[in-house]
Amino acid sequence: MTESEFVEIPPDIERIVEGFRDIGYTFPVAVADLVDNSIEAGASVVSINVAFGRDGKPTVSIADDGCGMDREGLLNAMKYGAASVDDPRRLGRFGLGLKTASTGFCRCLTLVSTPGDGVPEMFATWDLDLVAAENKWIYEIGDMRADQSDALEDERDVLEGLSGARPDKGTLVIWDKVDRLLVKRHGGEYVNPSLALRNKTMELRDHLGLVFQRYLDSDDDRAKDVVIAVNGDRVEPNDPFCERWEKVEPELKKVMELLTEDGEDRGQVLVRGFILPKPNDIDDPAYGRQADISAGKQGIYWYRENRLIEGPGWLPGFRGDTHLNHLRIDVSYQANHDDLFIVDIKKKDLKLDAGLAEAMEELLPPIRAEANNRSRGRGQPPVTPPGGGRTPTTVGIDKKEPGLEGPEVTVDGPSVVVGNNRGTTVVRDSDGNTNIQIRIDDEGQGKRVEFANTLPHAVLWEPSLGGGDGNTQVAISMTHDWYKKTYLPNASNTNFVEAIEYLFFALAMAELNNTDLLQHQIFGDFRVEVSRNLTRLVSDLPEHEPGD
Repeated sequence: MTESEFVEIPPDIERIVEGFRDIGYTFPVAVADLVDNSIEAGASVVSINVAFGRDGKPTVSIADDGCGMDREGLLNAMKYGAASVDDPRRLGRFGLGLKTASTGFCRCLTLVSTPGDGVPEMFATWDLDLVAAENKWIYEIGDMRADQSDALEDERDVLEGLSGARPDKGTLVIWDKVDRLLVKRHGGEYVNPSLALRNKTMELRDHLGLVFQRYLDSDDDRAKDVVIAVNGDRVEPNDPFCERWEKVEPELKKVMELLTEDGEDRGQVLVRGFILPKPNDIDDPAYGRQADISAGKQGIYWYRENRLIEGPGWLPGFRGDTHLNHLRIDVSYQANHDDLFIVDIKKKDLKLDAGLAEAMEELLPPIRAEANNRSRGRGQPPVTPPGGGRTPTTVGIDKKEPGLEGPEVTVDGPSVVVGNNRGTTVVRDSDGNTNIQIRIDDEGQGKRVEFANTLPHAVLWEPSLGGGDGNTQVAISMTHDWYKKTYLPNASNTNFVEAIEYLFFALAMAELNNTDLLQHQIFGDFRVEVSRNLTRLVSDLPEHEPGD
């Protein structure tokens, strides 16, 4: 007969606590975890401070105007595996984030908090050195101290400046003994700690702007409005889908209705796909900066309760490609779907339920193919028809003109004067008399490419000048056979159209930069000869039929 017994084996607390420090948080991800707690506590404003303390060592603090905590609340918050919040839309998951995110970078974590209504502020402190010395799960809790009071009042000043109201409740998180913030990934300290801290602060600001974009954007009604500031400066929302521009709209929109095994409604997962326009397709320099078209921005962005959890990136089996740089997918789900969207303690490394992954795999190929086609200039009509408005070519030329070699044009009333490599030439004098036959488009202000019904001597192109702004332009004949047989049949190939228009513009600019009364005739003869040769060369090509 065998006997057995149950034996309690207490863990080595020091080793467990030190092990939690190595979960793998990055600094921005760790701070975002703490901001989750502030938002979950109902905060409308969160202030983050990253600086060097009086001792020359880095310090980090996060203050908010949320609901705050009394003694019992502090006891629970400092517990590893804190009791869950009874909120189906909570941002937290495991009750570990506050401790693991903080101690990943510091050895001493302090909370100072009050629920308001006259309840005195209290503090609670985890000091890992004390835990190690005693090998016990112990932390200090008590009435707020004088130095903590000073720090709290300073933060309330900042919160008041950001929100307009001085809070009487909320929480202050303080990191002391910060030993891992200014340590390189593979060990070793930074040569210039000040520069390193500044760079990490900038990375933090960028990360928060992306992760909490829907909370930071007051025009976005999907999430409550929250102000987040880093070192007193507001974090600006960073929308990867650029939806504030009218030309940006989702081209894929799929609502997945989720049900339990018993058929009960579990809510929805919303999938939207965006193929962002090229920067030159939108006449606003801010769009190009915001869109930041690059390989690192393509892919799926996963949002849990409107907070970015993971991304951008692709599912296994779907490779990135430079021709997908304009493609971004938004997948938004709810907290009660956590069993289908599995993340780790850091709210990273997403793993999908097999059925959900299969559904996503069916949705992605068509829009990836369309994005690929558009990147190659196929499958999309011209953004602006020839001759109408500011085309992508015009926008691109305006952006790049400072680096181009071209003439200096002065417009003073009717007078148009060109300064170039040959000297100064008066194209049109103050009385309106023309001295050299250069096309002047008096109504073409702001344009760079003009489409004309016909041009002198049946040429395909000729340089021109904007009579209002003096801009270098190029006029292209719409009756020349090359235009009708080569340009028009490829008008839906936006890359081709833009490249051809750049070519003609460059030829026009070079001519204007090297012409004078003598050279003008030589350039004119050159354009006539090229245009005639092109007419002969394309004679056997088919005519373009409208609708082809």
